[in-house]
Amino acid sequence: LLHVRDAMKLDSADNNLFGVIQDYRHEGKIFIYMGSYQKGIVSVEKSLSLSEGKEQSLKNVNRLTIADSYLVLGQLYSVLGKLERSLEYSNKALAIFRQTGDRRGEMESYLTLGSIYSDLGDLVAAQILTEQSIRIAGDLNMGTARQYQMLSSINSSLGKYEDALRCQEKALLDERKYKILGQLIWANIGMGDIYRDLGDINNAERYYHIARQIKDTASLKTGSLQASLD
Repeated sequence: LLHVRDAMKLDSADNNLFGVIQDYRHEGKIFIYMGSYQKGIVSVEKSLSLSEGKEQSLKNVNRLTIADSYLVLGQLYSVLGKLERSLEYSNKALAIFRQTGDRRGEMESYLTLGSIYSDLGDLVAAQILTEQSIRIAGDLNMGTARQYQMLSSINSSLGKYEDALRCQEKALLDERKYKILGQLIWANIGMGDIYRDLGDINNAERYYHIARQIKDTASLKTGSLQASLD
């Protein structure tokens, strides 16, 4: 945080507007990792206010920074339950990612929108958006654990527990392949949740214990895991 603020002073002195825009964005993301969500929102929205009206005139790499800021706010407002704001920012992010041909950004935007529509109770839209994210991830040869966890949650909400289990098993297999610890923990928790809803307490407890064991073991090796889990 101190380094970013030093950069902000230098960029301000040099009248480097885009540098300042990036500095506020970085400051906001640091606050978010620290758990200071409201401060994070203020900084990222300051970044966007400075770039307002400049999206079309900027180079693609700079426009992608703006899109990333929109997506960060979309995800954060979703976590805070402010779904209309979340929807607005996430759609703005998706529009820029599509204009610039950034497929990874599209993938993340569709997944975020799927989560928002799931929270809004529109499970059909949530499923369509999440499946679109899966297709792009496949094209990019990227992991799909988060997407399949979302589909599992959607199917559970619809009472389709067999489909939910199949999706969750795909998520778990994917995470064992890529070994992203935070997602591996949540994949096991997701399996536990489904078995809990089915009344199979023994299997539910087994997966919860696996998740706890991974977390406890990983916490001894890395201090950054908690921020990821949060």
